[in-house]
Amino acid sequence: MKQKLIFLILGAFTIGTLILVYIQYNSSKSIEGLVSGDSRLLQEFKIRKNLTLISGHVVALQRLVKGLDTGNLSRTKTRMDSLEQEISKAKEELKKSITGDSTSQYIDSLSNAVLLKSVLCRKVWETHMQAGWLAADTVVERHLSVWLSDDIEFWIKKIENTRDDHLAAITGAVDKSGTRAQKLNDLLTVLVLLAAALIFWYIIYIIQKLSRSEEKVRQGAALKEHFIANMSHEIRTPMNAILGFTALLEQRELDQTSRQYVDTIRKSGEGLLTIINDVLDLSKIEAGMMAIESAPFNIRSLIHSVEVMFTARVAEKKLQLRTHIADNVPEILEGDATRLTQILVNLVGNSLKFTREGNIEVNITNEQDTDHNANIGIEVSDTGIGIDPGKQKEIFNRFQQGDESITRDFGGTGLGLSIVRELVTLQKGTITLNSEPGKGTSFYLRIPYTIASDEQKINTQPVTENIKASFEDWTDIRILVVEDNEVNQSLIQHLFNSWQINYDLVGNGREAIHLLKLRVYDLVLMDIQMPQMDGYSATRYIRDTLQLSIPVIAMTAHALAGEKEKCLSCGMNDYIAKPIREAALYQLLVKYIPVSHSHFKESVNQKQESAYAYINLDYLHEVSMGNKDYEKTVTGLFIETVPEALAAIRAAWQDGRISTVKQEAHNMKTTVSVMGLNHVLQPYLDALEYNELSQVTFDTYFDQLKLACDKALMEARHLYNTYSS
Repeated sequence: MKQKLIFLILGAFTIGTLILVYIQYNSSKSIEGLVSGDSRLLQEFKIRKNLTLISGHVVALQRLVKGLDTGNLSRTKTRMDSLEQEISKAKEELKKSITGDSTSQYIDSLSNAVLLKSVLCRKVWETHMQAGWLAADTVVERHLSVWLSDDIEFWIKKIENTRDDHLAAITGAVDKSGTRAQKLNDLLTVLVLLAAALIFWYIIYIIQKLSRSEEKVRQGAALKEHFIANMSHEIRTPMNAILGFTALLEQRELDQTSRQYVDTIRKSGEGLLTIINDVLDLSKIEAGMMAIESAPFNIRSLIHSVEVMFTARVAEKKLQLRTHIADNVPEILEGDATRLTQILVNLVGNSLKFTREGNIEVNITNEQDTDHNANIGIEVSDTGIGIDPGKQKEIFNRFQQGDESITRDFGGTGLGLSIVRELVTLQKGTITLNSEPGKGTSFYLRIPYTIASDEQKINTQPVTENIKASFEDWTDIRILVVEDNEVNQSLIQHLFNSWQINYDLVGNGREAIHLLKLRVYDLVLMDIQMPQMDGYSATRYIRDTLQLSIPVIAMTAHALAGEKEKCLSCGMNDYIAKPIREAALYQLLVKYIPVSHSHFKESVNQKQESAYAYINLDYLHEVSMGNKDYEKTVTGLFIETVPEALAAIRAAWQDGRISTVKQEAHNMKTTVSVMGLNHVLQPYLDALEYNELSQVTFDTYFDQLKLACDKALMEARHLYNTYSS
């Protein structure tokens, strides 16, 4: 079909070209005929002009001689000479213009008649000059027939009549050529317009065809993405079961052979799960669905998490993993911590795979030390097998290994480094490598980050201020608090009781809507993630169904870019991040509640040094404002809640309820914040909430989380006992 279309287009082009050549040729001939006819017409007009000149000059000459002025003979002679020259010139031009036709014979007769008349006039003038008027009159009388002859007019008339036929023929030819040229021009115009219309139609047809093809490509990419996502999910689910039960088998008493079998099953399952994750990441990148988030993160905590993640594997291979972060690297950066973790995991894992002895080093530097930006340089080097120079250019291509034997010896698909390059590029960074066979490999990448502002750092580092507040004229204010986390409930209860603010507390959006139908409130503090009805749905119901304009303030532990905009888009008025700060909450209350005589007094106490290694009491002292009973209550809730939260996360994972795992991890951020543990536990809680988890990665994150929580609980119990003593 395509070949026929090509031949059809070529045939149409050839025929069209021949037609245009034919039309152009005939049009040129018509134009040449038109030009030739115009030239002949000009020649005829010139002939008539010369005939008129001859006639007029002969008459003028005859009159000049007849009315000769004796007083000015020289002037008369000059005039006669001039007329004779003009007559002679006109005769010569007539002879040149008329050649080879029937008019030529009349020209000779006309010339003879003009010559006779001219000679007679000259003779009369000369006689007059010599003998006077009487003698001149005698000459005229003697040649009276010539003097009075109309032969000149006769021959002129004869020539004009003859030329009329020529003029008519020329005019007809000119009209014919002009008409033909006009028709050919019109035909050419029509053909050009038709060709333009056909070309325009064909272009539109091609554009539509390309559009349909592009749509099919997009649909194919979407189907491919959907298929890969579904397949990876379907494969990942039984793989998680395989790895989970394999882990249970490893805990049993097994003989040496059985333990080898179980170990092989575990390693094979982990390898297959890694391949599935790599394929899914590449599919997302190809479909343009790999979003780069921007949120504050602690780079030192992130590097520490990666180091902990590989501790067991490094020890198993008897290697050393060293990390070093330069002093000028900012503590808090704004960027995508998840993708940076993925890059480091791939690079360190790659080094670990190809290194049999020696060490792996991760060095972090800052190559652009300004107030707002940091160009973070990350070098991951090893003492492994190295890469052949001829293969180094291809190492970042998909499904490429440094050598064909690598897949057999070390395994892998060759997707890891390709994913790393894509993720670095998506973050506007660069990556290079330096390697020598037998001596190791160094990967060096640069990624630009923004240094987090003070406002953004509030959720990532402890605050040491202890703020006290006093309020006046808040007795008529009533606030509805919608919060499902017990620790956060206790915090808000304590603050509002201290401020003597009336409030109602409910645990989900459905209960909040019920109270809003019964009572009038001045403001709603709305948590985002809650059971039965979340904060987004509840706010939409308040705006769309209840038609209430009451201020709604979002409370959330999310640190993702765009979270505030999402809250505002569903009808909320503002946004406050967890853990909630007393000053920030007060400012929001003053902003949205019309109180005329309220004031806020702050006093900063000196930082209370904590003797504990894990828990940080700055935040607890800040919100308690010296109320030891409240501090004891909150500490007791922390001691009760944390083990329950850990057990809930473990149970949800074992039951395959991934969404519950993410929800519990999210809720736990508020639970641990009151004891100042966010900077310690945030990397593990973020990983459990946002990462694609396998049995291995879950166990790694959860074990580190539980280890840190156990030590924090020991310190919390000691603190609780100090309140009792």
